Amino acid sequence: MQRRGAVNLPLHGGHPPGWLFSRMVKLSGALASVIIEEYSMEEFLNRISNPYWTII
Repeated sequence: MQRRGAVNLPLHGGHPPGWLFSRMVKLSGALASVIIEEYSMEEFLNRISNPYWTII
């Protein structure tokens, strides 16, 4: 079952510190690699396009 709806995800108005930004870039790359390796590119794209993907 796939949920449907709208989600309000406001972006932060300021700029993150450089050290935090670089850590988050590395973390997001690692997460993407694991999801693609364990599941597939199609599943990664499905999850990244779904705002509720952590609930699945």
